[in-house]
Amino acid sequence: MSVRSLFLLMGMILGLNSFAAQPIPVGCDSIRCLGKVEKLYVHEIGIYIKMDQDMNSLACNPAVLGSEKFMTLKTDHPYRSEIYSTLLAAHLSQGPNVLIRITESSSTGNECFVKYITSEI
Repeated sequence: MSVRSLFLLMGMILGLNSFAAQPIPVGCDSIRCLGKVEKLYVHEIGIYIKMDQDMNSLACNPAVLGSEKFMTLKTDHPYRSEIYSTLLAAHLSQGPNVLIRITESSSTGNECFVKYITSEI
């Protein structure tokens, strides 16, 4: 590997690290919400997740139960158990913020389905 290639590679890595280090503000945008898990509702269709943030900015239609809006973790999600365990731990501890990323488009009415989550302290 040439010195020039090594410097280019180092520049890319440092550039990606500085990009990844940018904090995401608490709240919701069109594809994700960052905040506390306020309520979990386990149902045969899926697990409904209510955040402590206003979900009106999401580019999907949250499930409405009563007057509350929820994102949905579908029962057939391949990591449902792991995601639910993380959400439950965050909810019970009221500790870390959780970032929930939704699917960008859905064939069933553009509902807010969970794609993945992250949790950091």
